[in-house]
Amino acid sequence: MKRCFLPAAAILILAAGSWLSAQTSGPDTPFRVELKRIDGVLSGVGDGFYFEADMVAETMNKFPVKLPQPMPPDSKLGYFYGGPIWAVLQKTPDPAKVLLTMDANANFDLTDDKAVELGLAKKWDDGVVVKFARPFEKPRARTDWLPYRINYNVYKDRDGKGTDQVNISSDYHFKGDFRLHGKDYELVLEDGDSRGRFIREKLVNVFLQIKEKDSKEPARGRRFFELIPIADALYEVIAFAEDGSWIEFVKSTLPMVALGKPFADMELTDTTGRTFKLSDYKNTLILLDFWPSWCVPCVAQFDEIKKTLAQYKDRPLTVLGINIDEAARLEKARTIVAEKQLTWPQIMDGKGEFIPIYQVYGRLPERENSFPIYAAIDRKGIVRYATNAWNNMAGFLSAELKDEEKGTDDLFIPLSSGAGMKILLSDPIDFTPAIVREFIETHPPKLPLNLVAEAKVGLMSNDALAVLIPGTKAEIYNLVVDTDRDFDLIEEKSLEIPFFQKPDVDQKEAKDIRITTSFQNGGKSFGPFSFFARPAKDKEMPEIVFFGWQRNFAGSFFAGDREYRVTVTDPTPDNIITERDWTRPGVLKVSEKRGGEWVEIHDGRSRIPIGGRLYRLRRISDDGALCELEPEK
Repeated sequence: MKRCFLPAAAILILAAGSWLSAQTSGPDTPFRVELKRIDGVLSGVGDGFYFEADMVAETMNKFPVKLPQPMPPDSKLGYFYGGPIWAVLQKTPDPAKVLLTMDANANFDLTDDKAVELGLAKKWDDGVVVKFARPFEKPRARTDWLPYRINYNVYKDRDGKGTDQVNISSDYHFKGDFRLHGKDYELVLEDGDSRGRFIREKLVNVFLQIKEKDSKEPARGRRFFELIPIADALYEVIAFAEDGSWIEFVKSTLPMVALGKPFADMELTDTTGRTFKLSDYKNTLILLDFWPSWCVPCVAQFDEIKKTLAQYKDRPLTVLGINIDEAARLEKARTIVAEKQLTWPQIMDGKGEFIPIYQVYGRLPERENSFPIYAAIDRKGIVRYATNAWNNMAGFLSAELKDEEKGTDDLFIPLSSGAGMKILLSDPIDFTPAIVREFIETHPPKLPLNLVAEAKVGLMSNDALAVLIPGTKAEIYNLVVDTDRDFDLIEEKSLEIPFFQKPDVDQKEAKDIRITTSFQNGGKSFGPFSFFARPAKDKEMPEIVFFGWQRNFAGSFFAGDREYRVTVTDPTPDNIITERDWTRPGVLKVSEKRGGEWVEIHDGRSRIPIGGRLYRLRRISDDGALCELEPEK
């Protein structure tokens, strides 16, 4: 069982006396925030029990557990790493239910625990709450029983083979208030690791959310190794209680940067021993490339960066590689530099994610502190763009370096997927012959063999092909979807989808089909869509629709001293933003920050007022990570 969510950045140990701690003795003294645990709050991050035999055997060698003798029939042993918590999964006569016996009292003995019945659940909220014993040493030795939500499902691959999944998520969080420089804030600590204890070297999916009290803006989750922006400064986590009852901060002396603002100058030393500052490259475009040796996409793009340097060799472009490896992995990083024959300066301090330039500039892309990261400072010393996708950065470089003198006036705005996603019903699959014919002329598909004459080929809003096949009985329909979007439907499974006469259909009643969405930047998303059929007006064939998630994206930037925010709402729940989506109303909105609050100033794709100029939408990337605005002619 794999994680439901994984941060792209590795988490490193922040030992006492680390470089970052030593550099944050600013004028502000450390302050502590007291926190209280609140039960019944589901974490936004889930993990799962592992039942793979080799992984179970390896963990058993380290953490042996007493098992029932004999083991229950049709059962298997698994564990959750946070403890670890051992469990026995047992099938029942009902294929939609299983029994799960968990070591809830954490004594590594599964003979004294009761089995819990789990039914198939589509949502986390459908799970069962179970309390686990969690021992603490500080501030006093004790054992608390913390609530967790356990969720059972069966994952089916393209061949229809099912794999049991048992997911777990903490059903609690910690909350506290504090006052800083005359303003009131609230802090939420979310245990996405579901470990129940907070130990520095174990924090992977533990997040802090800090915002001004009574603010309507959602707070962004921050990990403990990050410098956390509060008001107009950065703060470091310097200590916290293992039971989550308090957390301490101190103000950092490192500067904040923002898109559209002047760059923060920093001193660096490359692998040749040369010490220099970013300001030494005045009047050139500076590209910062942050990479650790374990990041496969980072290393894979080195060849593209080499091509870019060759393409713009006569342009004022400087590339600086910032390695984010700890000391133990530096040799691997040096080997990569040699094998890839990287000619641009490389900074390798061996300080991991605590290297200052990363802590400052790593916050700018659409996925903060995640790799790859590319940040650009233009020839005027303005931080212009940052992204996790090389093709997006290549687009910016092309626009900025096209004119040797002036650069581009386009605004490149990185967007992050935000809160407020909701389940939405899609547009019907389009079976219009002319539209489908035009599409397949440029994307010739391989259709299922032996199709009946009544079968219809249609096009989903995300450009996935689908074939609707009438069943042998009335109101029975089969759907074949190009789930991997390779224009080959021969090997795809034909699935019967439910037909409903009623106007209101619940998502749980529909048929889940998992579809791969491939983005232009090379990324992929693989998730379920819930299909069903309903009567269509004046048509013999029904409408085929599906439930999916409607996503929102937002990104902020400065134009002069004014801060703006672009918000993009994907009008269709198909997990991709197409050019057709751009034409719909309400897709793009712009707000300006006034008096600490965002005020909407524009809704539309043209005549967008920003910094005393008018702009229009040029493009939105299909994954929602980039919005490019160009000046009105």
